[in-house]
Amino acid sequence: MRSRRSLVAVSVLFAGALAVLSFADRAPGLSKVGLGWVRQIGQRIEMRSGYDFIDRSDVPFAYDTIGHMTLWFIAGLLCWWLFGRRSTPTFIAISLFAVSAGVEVAQGFLASTRTPDVVDLAANGVGIALGVFVGVTITMMAELFQRGVRSLTR
Repeated sequence: MRSRRSLVAVSVLFAGALAVLSFADRAPGLSKVGLGWVRQIGQRIEMRSGYDFIDRSDVPFAYDTIGHMTLWFIAGLLCWWLFGRRSTPTFIAISLFAVSAGVEVAQGFLASTRTPDVVDLAANGVGIALGVFVGVTITMMAELFQRGVRSLTR
């Protein structure tokens, strides 16, 4: 029960952060700072390992798109863990996608520098689908492990 309350508290905090990032006029700048930190960490790992993991010239989308996918991935994962026992993965994914579409449309009305974007909506959908998929996979693997299944090939 305590872990359930913690999950609800984290979800509420995440929803608040999502609202701030979605409607704040300074959100694009904040996301660039956060992604800059991630980029620096990645570059340090690459320098220490001596291997170039990602050729940055091949990344086909902007950091904003990665931010959308990441935020909605987390939302999909949290919603699956909160509502997965009482709902289906399809219903959770479609509901979250409808919420993300509402957020995209609302940005045009509530934020002066943010506008709705179809690419953002597509990135939201990819993030949601991946988040729910990962949540379902983790849940299935945990249930198999609890039943004593140690190998998927038996």
